[in-house]
Amino acid sequence: MVFHDPPVHETLREPVGRAFTPRRIEALLPRISAIVDSHLDRVARASEPEIVRDLALPLPAIVIAELLGVPAEDRDRFQAWSRQLAGVVFGAVERGARDAAAAAGAAEFTRYFRALVRERAQQPGDDLVSALVPAPGARRGLDEDLLVGACSMLLFAGHETTTTLIANGVALLLEHPEQIERLRADPGLVETAIEEILRFRGPARAMIRYVGEPHERGGHTLEPGQRVCLALAGANHDPTVFPAPERFDVGRTPNPHLGFGHGRHFCLGAHLARAEARIAVGALVERFPRLRLAAERVAWASGPIGVGAVPLALD
Repeated sequence: MVFHDPPVHETLREPVGRAFTPRRIEALLPRISAIVDSHLDRVARASEPEIVRDLALPLPAIVIAELLGVPAEDRDRFQAWSRQLAGVVFGAVERGARDAAAAAGAAEFTRYFRALVRERAQQPGDDLVSALVPAPGARRGLDEDLLVGACSMLLFAGHETTTTLIANGVALLLEHPEQIERLRADPGLVETAIEEILRFRGPARAMIRYVGEPHERGGHTLEPGQRVCLALAGANHDPTVFPAPERFDVGRTPNPHLGFGHGRHFCLGAHLARAEARIAVGALVERFPRLRLAAERVAWASGPIGVGAVPLALD
């Protein structure tokens, strides 16, 4: 669905939207909290705690896997495949190696979800894959190939970008100690804090689109079929929209950022990503009142979307 316009886009998105509902996400909140608490226990015990490895990476992976009905023992496999796909989606590595790795990751996702879709067609469960598989004789629904593609996209998007959101958010707060103190003094600010993280350093920095109709923009004539890059990061720092856009402000409101895109391609997983980030960041700040960065700066990942490591000091 990410790569299509109407009417194909609606054909692909509508069944996923019906299954991926806010009600289903709300039901996950206690489970998300339990996962966060469990991993913060590990953070507390670790000799050298680090937020990506100890919380930001495992939390979204566990949540989306359980939502889709993927067995826990398979999580390491799909995280490896996701990293292969991330190379082509985010341009993280040199093109030749990137394309080969992405093709291998896509093939593994396809094999895995084709088997899972067929299994759920015979034995449905209480999971998102079962909800997407059309009932026998149904006149509406996705065929097997489209189901496999939808499941692969949900699993990849459901944890790769949320990991970056949480890691970037913790890094930003530690880089701005006055803001983490505001959040600690007023935990109710966590919702606006997540929105500010999405604006200031969100996972989605840009997206590629093709020009549909001829028009003028910035003194240039754009013609149908031309490829353009929409700089979401630039829009989210637009001084005509955001007062003092280079100031990180956990209480910023209003905050009409484009961190989840816009229009018909607005992220289907926005509600889930916000919930995971809100619970994870809020619990981390509350549990460790002396939390600080255990390095001069964070380590950035090889790709363009986020930090690679955020070493923590807890006292």
